[in-house]
Amino acid sequence: MTTSDNLVAKFGPSVNEPALIAALEQIMKIFSMSVDELHINWESYVFSKHDGAKVQYTVDKFNALQSYIQEKLEKKKDKSNVPSTIKTRKIVNFDNGSPFSTPLLKKKKLDTPRKLVSPSSHKTTPHSAEQSPSTNFTTPSANTTISTPVKTDSPSTRAPFQVIESINSSLPDVFFDDFTNPVKIGANFDPKKYTFRTMRQKLLEAADVLDEHIDSFAQIVQSHYNIPEADFGNPSIQSQNQIIAVGRIVPDNPQYKETDILNELSLALETSRLGGIGKRVSLDLSQLENYALFPGQIVCMKGKNPSGEVFKVDEIVELPYLGAPVSSRDELEESSDLKFMIVNGPYTSLNDLDYSNLEELVRKINSDYKPHVVVMFGPFVDITHPLISQGIDIEVENEGKTIKPKTLTEVFKYVVTPILKKINQATQVILIPSLKDATTKHAAYPQDSFDKKSLGLGKNIKCFPNPSMFQLNEVNIGVSNNDIFKDLKDVMKGPLITSNRFERVSEHVIQQRRFYPSFPGSSRERKTKINGEEVIETLPGSNLDVPYLGLAEFTEIVPDILIIPSELRFFAKVVKNVLVINPGAFMQFNNKGTIANVSLKKADCDQLTRVEGAEDMFIHDIWKRARVDIIKI
Repeated sequence: MTTSDNLVAKFGPSVNEPALIAALEQIMKIFSMSVDELHINWESYVFSKHDGAKVQYTVDKFNALQSYIQEKLEKKKDKSNVPSTIKTRKIVNFDNGSPFSTPLLKKKKLDTPRKLVSPSSHKTTPHSAEQSPSTNFTTPSANTTISTPVKTDSPSTRAPFQVIESINSSLPDVFFDDFTNPVKIGANFDPKKYTFRTMRQKLLEAADVLDEHIDSFAQIVQSHYNIPEADFGNPSIQSQNQIIAVGRIVPDNPQYKETDILNELSLALETSRLGGIGKRVSLDLSQLENYALFPGQIVCMKGKNPSGEVFKVDEIVELPYLGAPVSSRDELEESSDLKFMIVNGPYTSLNDLDYSNLEELVRKINSDYKPHVVVMFGPFVDITHPLISQGIDIEVENEGKTIKPKTLTEVFKYVVTPILKKINQATQVILIPSLKDATTKHAAYPQDSFDKKSLGLGKNIKCFPNPSMFQLNEVNIGVSNNDIFKDLKDVMKGPLITSNRFERVSEHVIQQRRFYPSFPGSSRERKTKINGEEVIETLPGSNLDVPYLGLAEFTEIVPDILIIPSELRFFAKVVKNVLVINPGAFMQFNNKGTIANVSLKKADCDQLTRVEGAEDMFIHDIWKRARVDIIKI
């Protein structure tokens, strides 16, 4: 296909005009972008500049897109100023005159001096209320207070730690002067299941997991819609009769690379060994008017294969959704107001290892915000940081003693841990690792939690795996630190082409019942110079450990709140009655980023949705009673 055809396939038929195609091709040429990268930037532009509203394609809008991309690139230009080789020793000096003193990492004899700063259960089984595509399980309309973010002052007039967007802004913020009624934290996962060894993946084990994933959805669809087993068939076999097939969307090219462009003509359906001998068959989607498909997606399709080579799809059967969490009246009356904060790494800029911004956040947490819980996502010591990846020699001076960390784990222990220990002991802290964390022995997804003992963390700090589901009082929360919003590449047709990307990907995650439903995973590279020579450096991607992807699936319920940090723009949205939050990055390259603050008033059973047939059971309706503030630090 030509570039013009690929642009029409990605942006939709309304872009098929010579002037519009020329404008898009010019942007691709200027920035050396693929069609997929251009479309992702367009969606980011629409969300950032037009609040996700539908925008008509015009040459002026594409010129504005070009300016938007240029602004983003200019913000990254400081990244290239990092020295290519660093062999000098860093010194960390602790000033014990203040409880919030910040140790300094100083370089010796650098051509460009740069300051580097660094510092000194309740477990329940949730109930659920069954929901299906036909029930009242929908996203609130965009014109309601629930789903419309409210923006504040412009960045030029904004002071630090100011709210820049809110959802449910009409609800009051929650403030506490004491913690007489502490939050109850319950882990809805088995930590022992995450202790598997990585790099021991066997081909047959991976094949079995992928196979069983398809078969499990086939059983779910059959049971939910009461479909006779005889109606299911093998889509790769020639037949004149309509059948129902459940399988996985895959590229039709076995040599598919992440940089390749997918369209409606390059998709195939992969069957399980039980449903179709594991064969793949090309798809004919021409009869469909509206769809969004991506590699790894499990789908149920009605159609026929009259030629034996292509499965002509007549209808995509919507997969049933998991039930919503519910609690009894007694459980809800025992709960209390709840406030928690969400922070996502990295915690230093690309030019240095300055953790002073994190220490400033700790001061604000203790003095102003006073949350019950702080959920912190890695990376804390970023393995991809230029100063870390190129190897630095660090010395830490603490209480008159000089300590030279032997490992990056000790860097965390002597630099990051002292900051985290300054958080008020009444505030519970939950740490979620990242695949970029240099201090975790488990660099595959799903990922085991941090080793609390080796890092010297305090009693009020809990280490949870990535991903995981847990409870704060009655609120069920699902967290995942793998950027599905950036990695998922879907092929769309119909109104979905102009839909909001964040809502669309969030709905994919909820419907697929998996925190990271895309397959295969992503890989990342960057160009760097070593000794004057340009080399390609491989960075951590999604790092999927396929035999254990079952740990990345939702349990018996969909979470009340779904938290998935992303490199893309921050947001808080309600999707299928689930509050989805991306807090943004704490540090964006060399600039301060954002955090999220969630306030939740105690549940009033008279205002909650009652479960049919159970008088004392209620759906939590968190999306109605939770206020989310995105805060610029």
